Amino acid sequence: MRTLKIQLLVLPCVMLLFAAAAQAEVLRGKVVSVIDGDTLTIMDGQNHKHLVQIAGIAAPEPGQNYSKHARQNLWRLVGQREVVARFVESLRPRGVFANISVHEADGDLDVGLAQIRAGLAWYNFDNSLSGELQAAYLQAESEARKATSGLWRDPHATAPWEFLRLQHAEVYYETVPGF
Repeated sequence: MRTLKIQLLVLPCVMLLFAAAAQAEVLRGKVVSVIDGDTLTIMDGQNHKHLVQIAGIAAPEPGQNYSKHARQNLWRLVGQREVVARFVESLRPRGVFANISVHEADGDLDVGLAQIRAGLAWYNFDNSLSGELQAAYLQAESEARKATSGLWRDPHATAPWEFLRLQHAEVYYETVPGF
């Protein structure tokens, strides 16, 4: 009997914990700034700001061709609009990776997919995305390449991860005597 009473007391507490965890995985709020073509700041209902990077994409880094276009397009899609961020991974203290959607008249728009379709981001393999979403991102990049949309107009477009690797290599060689 005592075990049953304890279970009856513990069960609601466990359910509340799971409900809180589920709530923490989704953020609803207004986009108040766009940092670059795949990173934005969302202000929630309590006026807390959250730095969020869009999961599954990589937009050109500042200093790369099409970086400004990617940032402007992201602002056009989400600037000062209510969005839903579904967290997939934490980057604390820098922020989180999330799938971002915004409501449109004809349904919800996947913002990462829109950036890839516009030719302003690469699909960046991400295991945390569903297989269906990974396939959609990969297909969208393939179509943007074929249509030479956005950054795909440049036959020598450099992926952001490669650009950053090269930038870090240059800094290293500049700081090592004799190079």
